[in-house]
Amino acid sequence: FHEEWSQKRDVMEAQCRELLDSAHETADAARNSLDRQLERERIKPVKYRPLTRDGIVHAKKLSEAGLFDQVITLHTRLQDGKKREEEDWNKAAEMRKAIRREELERKLESEI
Repeated sequence: FHEEWSQKRDVMEAQCRELLDSAHETADAARNSLDRQLERERIKPVKYRPLTRDGIVHAKKLSEAGLFDQVITLHTRLQDGKKREEEDWNKAAEMRKAIRREELERKLESEI
């Protein structure tokens, strides 16, 4: 009796290991697929704040009017603001990718 159950238990353990291994392989494939998808996605162009966009338009108008000294000072201020906004934009894009990875991990964890 004990030998029979011991053999059945060994068979069941082997089946469980196989199922668990296949679940881990599926999870790895899903992670790789998501990583490839995230690499292919393009980051949308930066959408500057209205103040920055107005500054760009104002600088164009000043240059058309020939007020180049004012354009230079405005341009230097705009460059700092644009640089900060671009960094924030890229950081937000990376955060969105990280959130998608975390969601996938939670989903895979609940399935395994």
